[in-house]
Amino acid sequence: MGGEALTLPKDKPQAMSAAELEARLAGMVSQDKDLRVVVAADKTTSYQDLMTAMDALKRAKVEKVGLVTEAGGNAR
Repeated sequence: MGGEALTLPKDKPQAMSAAELEARLAGMVSQDKDLRVVVAADKTTSYQDLMTAMDALKRAKVEKVGLVTEAGGNAR
């Protein structure tokens, strides 16, 4: 499995499995239905790892998701 991590405001990234990520997010959504999540990945992150994280967001019922991209990237 890849490198999913959760970073809360004023915290350092915490590595965790996709199941742990989903459980943490589900708990947060249960307390805040309007939860907003921003997903960031660098060029070393595999597409599969990114999709695994996005699937965890979907299963946790996170509805507001943003993506961070690097300026000047070479998306094709």
